[in-house]
Amino acid sequence: MQTPDLFCDECGAANPRDALTCFACGCQLKPEPASQTLDAPAPEPAAPGYLQFILSPDSIMMIQLSQPPPEPALPPLLHERYDVLDKVGTGGFGAVYKARDTQHKNRLVAIKAIELDTLSAAQAIEATDTFNRELNLLSNLDHSHLPRIHEHFIDATHWYLVMDFIDGEPLDEYLQQISEPYLPLQEVVGIGLQLCDVLRYLHQLQPPVIFRDVKPANIMRTPGGRLYLIDFGIARRFTPGKTRDTTPLGSPGFAAPEQYGRTQTTARSDIYGLGATLYFLLTGHDPATTPFNLPPIRLLCPTLPVSLAELLTSMLAYDPADRPADIADVQQTLLNHAPATYRSTYSAFQVRTAHLHAPTPQIAHTVPTPTPLPARPRRLSAFLKSLFSIQSIKK
Repeated sequence: MQTPDLFCDECGAANPRDALTCFACGCQLKPEPASQTLDAPAPEPAAPGYLQFILSPDSIMMIQLSQPPPEPALPPLLHERYDVLDKVGTGGFGAVYKARDTQHKNRLVAIKAIELDTLSAAQAIEATDTFNRELNLLSNLDHSHLPRIHEHFIDATHWYLVMDFIDGEPLDEYLQQISEPYLPLQEVVGIGLQLCDVLRYLHQLQPPVIFRDVKPANIMRTPGGRLYLIDFGIARRFTPGKTRDTTPLGSPGFAAPEQYGRTQTTARSDIYGLGATLYFLLTGHDPATTPFNLPPIRLLCPTLPVSLAELLTSMLAYDPADRPADIADVQQTLLNHAPATYRSTYSAFQVRTAHLHAPTPQIAHTVPTPTPLPARPRRLSAFLKSLFSIQSIKK
């Protein structure tokens, strides 16, 4: 309810509510703002109106005052589980969203959504094939530099793929934020070693998985420098005896020549993509501007060690037979140019995670239930065991 009087701020005298000045001291009164009561809530503001001009068949103009249709209410949770926070990327046949998983301690996830209702019949077939390929491959992979698949689901107009949310940015965007158009040698060597680690894991699977799209835009970097290989939409399994791939897929400048239909892609195709990526990071020269005709790397990066220059030149050879035979050869050469402290740390990391990166005997062509990682032993249990062993020694 509203009070019957309007009180003066200067002398405190009660005045009629319609008074402009105080009757006692003559000061100007400040009207009180209208208050809202619980039994009479303020109405919501009406949607803005607009004039709609309609041209009748006999060319007489009519003017009609119309209201825009109300926006459809969004579901509170996607799949009754995911609270969508933001759109973080677009491309291909859909978009990627950042969301919170309300059924798993509000962990952050990335949801890749393919919008089927906006595609033609041919595009829908290609999008479906891309979706199933990424789902089928990632569901069977387990590596520290790969995102994990949590689940997938569909509705009337979308296909959804839920995976780890990587808090970072692609390498090409990271490069744009620094003062120089290229990265320091030691940082590029570290990037190369991380990528060699995950590519070596993929190539050792049976059958081997060929990523076919190694490029800065498909490599996520966290603020701490950890890398993740993303977007398995064009990855494929190697088929012995096959002369060529079904379709020529890949990114210009980073895709090997054989990806354009000449021969079947192999592990050496990924070596080419890795070489083009390292070339780009070291020189700032985009391979897409002069595909298969890159300037000699020593011309753009004269301080580069000769052995590294020779390695990158061989990785970018037009003929696959002239490239390194195995990603392990590339990894060893890069490791030789890493700092001694990095080499010891990297070797220790390889030993600790060897059991996690061991290749699986066979990758099924259906989507099996991912095998959970073995539970880590509790630190308390390890501490108690060490305590007992110390006591036994003392006895």
